[in-house]
Amino acid sequence: MLVAQFNGQLIQANEIRLERKDKHEKRRYVCPQCQEPVMFKHGHSRIAHFSHFSVSKCPFNENESQVHLEGKIRFKKEFLSMGHEAVLEHSFTQIGQRADVYIPDSQTVVEYQCSPISFSEIKRRTRGYLSVAKRVFWILGARYNTGIYHRDTVARFSRYHQQLGFYFVCYSDKDQYFRLHYQLKEVA
Repeated sequence: MLVAQFNGQLIQANEIRLERKDKHEKRRYVCPQCQEPVMFKHGHSRIAHFSHFSVSKCPFNENESQVHLEGKIRFKKEFLSMGHEAVLEHSFTQIGQRADVYIPDSQTVVEYQCSPISFSEIKRRTRGYLSVAKRVFWILGARYNTGIYHRDTVARFSRYHQQLGFYFVCYSDKDQYFRLHYQLKEVA
């Protein structure tokens, strides 16, 4: 997780000045959702983040890949550069869900999907977000950015736009670019 609370304020892990390790161990960072203590982690090969202790029962106690964490930070920066406010890991407590990035001025939830996910889980999350926001936008990670798109991938993630037809968006973390796949049609 990239966001925790410190002294009642939300703080992003990548915005913490790296100081002596023992100084961070004395600080009490807590999960914004469950209020349990979390650890601040940083190093040379991993980006700074917070982690629940292994015995946590928090629904947001998940192992997120470095690609996923870096992507969320990148998306926030992209929205900020376009003049939008962007909130990293915004918790919607009323539905028990946490958006990867939330854009309040357009009430848009952005989800970055890097790992496998079932269609029923996508529907559940989307339905929840739509009860508190106007739109939900899924961006697919490298696992999905293969150039070969099966019917189930298109069915899970595509949206419809009058000029684009059915489309979805992938993000390449390696090359740091977005790829729009549009005018999708079933061939067989």
